[in-house]
Amino acid sequence: MDETNAIQQSWQQAASDLGIEVETLGNTVLVANFGSPAGMICALRRTRDGWEELRRMAESREAGWSALGHSFLQYDREVFVGALCDWGWCGDGAPPAWYRDADP
Repeated sequence: MDETNAIQQSWQQAASDLGIEVETLGNTVLVANFGSPAGMICALRRTRDGWEELRRMAESREAGWSALGHSFLQYDREVFVGALCDWGWCGDGAPPAWYRDADP
């Protein structure tokens, strides 16, 4: 399995486990309700050009973005919850029960 598929699969596992919305967009994922009202576009990126591509894609959707590291190639609940809490809840209504505000 290549890294893009691994990232997408790990976010689908997160969606199932954490009850969040995740959509595959080409070689990225959109995580709804976190980071910005339009969500967060995420992918594994290693180069400045890759970061710029990700940033432009996010800006075109008025979304936030994150160039993910290798810790996201496999689903680890603690790692994913930590990232989601760092990005912040931006959805309507109450956040999921597992959510903890990074800025208490």
